[in-house]
Amino acid sequence: MKTKPFILGVLMTLVLGGCKSAFEKKPVNSIAWIQDSTDSLARANATEILALYKLSDDRVAEGYYFRSSFIGDADNREVVEYRVPATSWVDADQVERVHTIKTFEANISSLIVRLNREVPQPKKHSLVYQSICREMDALAKVDAQSHTLVINSDLQQNDDQFSFYRYRDFSLAEQDPQAAAKALLAIRPMPKVSNLKVYVINRPRTYEEQKKFSVAVRVFECLFQKQGAEMMVGPNISDYER
Repeated sequence: MKTKPFILGVLMTLVLGGCKSAFEKKPVNSIAWIQDSTDSLARANATEILALYKLSDDRVAEGYYFRSSFIGDADNREVVEYRVPATSWVDADQVERVHTIKTFEANISSLIVRLNREVPQPKKHSLVYQSICREMDALAKVDAQSHTLVINSDLQQNDDQFSFYRYRDFSLAEQDPQAAAKALLAIRPMPKVSNLKVYVINRPRTYEEQKKFSVAVRVFECLFQKQGAEMMVGPNISDYER
């Protein structure tokens, strides 16, 4: 006699639990793409970046955020943001949501194609570290289950406070990446972003560029490791997403 109420209670819990899940808002997935204004043999393309969202018919209720900006010597370069707010399965209009997400994809594709065609502009300084921190600040403000930062750059920080082009700073970075990372942290703390994955996209043209890039990578690895972030380096994203 005691078994039936117990089974009924379990069934009620499962049914109510399923309803609660249907009413709950789905998670948000956020990506920030930041690129250097210098020329590069490797650039992240729209197909690779959109693939990071893993869009599918059963994820149309989820939220999506995209931000694009530049690494440069000023913070007033073009910044573009697109977002699709998260909703619940109960509130989601399937047809409308699919259309909204298709528009989101099309906007990102058009933007990336346009920016990748632009002629690189010369610059006196390159605030790589400060620009990365700015984008991490933006990601930290997005309530998302996962964050992705795509960095199209050779990572050659170059300003009065720290420069890979300055012999003293380059030697420090080459011999003691941790010390160089501390020097960058002295400029400003690196923001904390939960569940962060970082892709650094670059393909050096010469042995000298490869050497400088490798030294910079080791310094930024120290910085991201302290944040608990996963950092991947290569000429494209797809090698890591197979």
